[in-house]
Amino acid sequence: MSRSRLEFVNIQYATTLFVIVLLISINHAKKYEVCNSVACIKLAGELLTSIDSSVDTCTSLYDYTCGNFHRIHPLKSSKLKSAQLDIIGNSNAKEILKLLEEADLPTDTRAFKYAKTLYRQCMDTTTLNKIGVKPLLEWIDKFGGWPMISQAPNATDDIAQIWENLYVELHQTIDILPFVFYSDVDSDNSSNIVLMLTYSEQFLQKDIFNTKNKLNQEKLRHYRAYMMNVAQYLAEASNKNISRKILKRDVKDVMKLTSKIAKVMPSIIDFSSMLKSIHASSIEHFQADFDQISLNNSFLKINWLRLINKIYEPAHININKTEPIKVYSTDFIKKIFSIMDKESPKTIINYLMWTFVSKVVQYTDTKLYNISNNYTDLFYGTTNGNEERAKLCLKSKDNFAEAIAYAYIQKYFNDESKNKVEIMIDNIKHSLENLIKNNTWMDKTTQIESIKKLKKINALVGYPSYFSKKYIDENFNMATSLGNVFFDNMLIVNKFISTKLLKKLKEKIDREKWLVDPLVANSFYDPYFNTIIITAGIMKYPYFHKDFPDSINYGALGLVIGHELSHAFDVVGRLFDYNGNVVQWWSNETTDNYNKQTSCFIKRYSKPFFIRNSNITLMIGANLTLGENLADSTGLIATFLAFQNKKIKESIPDIRLPGLEHLSDYQLFFTSFANSWCSIMQTEHASFLLPTQTHSPDNVRVDVSSSNFPTYAELFNCTLNSKMNPVDKCHLW
Repeated sequence: MSRSRLEFVNIQYATTLFVIVLLISINHAKKYEVCNSVACIKLAGELLTSIDSSVDTCTSLYDYTCGNFHRIHPLKSSKLKSAQLDIIGNSNAKEILKLLEEADLPTDTRAFKYAKTLYRQCMDTTTLNKIGVKPLLEWIDKFGGWPMISQAPNATDDIAQIWENLYVELHQTIDILPFVFYSDVDSDNSSNIVLMLTYSEQFLQKDIFNTKNKLNQEKLRHYRAYMMNVAQYLAEASNKNISRKILKRDVKDVMKLTSKIAKVMPSIIDFSSMLKSIHASSIEHFQADFDQISLNNSFLKINWLRLINKIYEPAHININKTEPIKVYSTDFIKKIFSIMDKESPKTIINYLMWTFVSKVVQYTDTKLYNISNNYTDLFYGTTNGNEERAKLCLKSKDNFAEAIAYAYIQKYFNDESKNKVEIMIDNIKHSLENLIKNNTWMDKTTQIESIKKLKKINALVGYPSYFSKKYIDENFNMATSLGNVFFDNMLIVNKFISTKLLKKLKEKIDREKWLVDPLVANSFYDPYFNTIIITAGIMKYPYFHKDFPDSINYGALGLVIGHELSHAFDVVGRLFDYNGNVVQWWSNETTDNYNKQTSCFIKRYSKPFFIRNSNITLMIGANLTLGENLADSTGLIATFLAFQNKKIKESIPDIRLPGLEHLSDYQLFFTSFANSWCSIMQTEHASFLLPTQTHSPDNVRVDVSSSNFPTYAELFNCTLNSKMNPVDKCHLW
């Protein structure tokens, strides 16, 4: 049957109408732009690789975003090279290694040339093996020998002098003595620098002694074997034939002393109460208080003024008995000396010597390096191997952080990124200000003061503004030149850095001064200066790129910024006013209400959590992690609202990623947040480390903070009482 001319016209009309309607529908539905920049295409590829579309986001945002990541990077103890593998890898290590491996250039600062020299010496295993452990043995002999490898008798005539000189030397070369002196901002008056005596970590964490379980017992067994193997090797190198039985007893005695000290060491939770209760007194007053301790061993009856002056002698600072000093905590100091009073002088010297030796064994030959690596593998469940030599040698850069950062900034950093991050900070501060204004549990006066503190938060972004070749050269004016022996050079540089820190006692406070390495992939809040620091090291994938959509940048680095700003009002940060002084600027009523609000978080985190990246279930310290959990939750809300406000204010359409067009801007925000925390940690290492950390495990940080935010459940259509949409949600603001 043939069609009439009219029928053809009708069909053509209908077809045209259908196409028009279809195009209108498509245009109506597609109210977004696809980001096709090189950076976005690369990012989309990474996200598509990580995202597990089979996982329900109402069950776990972390599993959804990191599911394929964990399958691509399976846990294989024979393959994994570090305790934790982040999706960003070792951040800036690749670029830093490239800089250190370059030949010296005329434009290099003096300190950068030193850094290159140390790196080359560390990598030169042929020379290290030729020199062997001779420099370490010479150092030991300089301080009267190490009883553990000489098996000398229990007492010596000059024990008091050996003890004091050894302590001073260790104080100037390493940083893991149980009590140390340093100069820092006075929490009672942040415009002053004050001398402090405080506790610090030993070579083993206190929790390995305090928590009795099979895993910790096994780790202690590995550590005892490690100490014995190092001592045995050094004894053989010094041509000493020692008794294995006596060595075993000496090691046991050192471990017992370490355990006793660890058990009386204050915890991080104690710090907030110390801030409020400890105030400066004079050295003379502290000496009188210390002299009340009943001690049998005369060499432990310390003349603190003499000891402090010996420590500060390289800084050319003379201290008198009226010098103010803050002691954190006097009770701990008394307990330490009471413990040591019951030990033999031999055990105390063995303990101090091992404190040093354990810190420097990797500065010597490959035999000791391998002994140390083998212990690390057994202790943490990792597989380091000799191929990790570059990673060890990279650590020698820490003393030259400013010089290396300056070279890195000159070559790699883009100031456009700095400008964008500064705008992001302002937007998030404004969002957090609105949250503070609208909360119902804070009285008006405290609210006004809190907003004042927030507005006065200083932001240091990228790198120090005062960086220049002249500054680096003048700031690293080391008088002693480096020689040909890596071990000796490391001690020279360590002492130089230690002396610089001691000199702070008489220096003027500079609130723009960076106290952290600009290349570390991290961020910080300093309550004494009321300052956040966002380093150049974290301003890169997956946290930030100047060409990424706002949804990605706010979801990753924005969350980091929101987190740090929120620390100004966490369990410790809230104790400091906007000038960085510890004073009671919150009313009692507001403090009580704050404690009620935070009790929800303690309850929420006081349960076993499945650690997705380690395949174990364990308890985390709800009180220990409280400050970080509050910052995670508050930072997430403030940052999302800042992103939302920016979109609305600037009428920004959805900008989606190729292949991920089904995810809206707001959904991409949460996806970016979770993706930036994708990680792998071996089961054994997680079991040991996580219960003692102030941060919750990565998957817990992502899921719990997201599930506390009602907007998340709305965006992903999570039914009430599902895992990511619990009935009872915790929030501070």
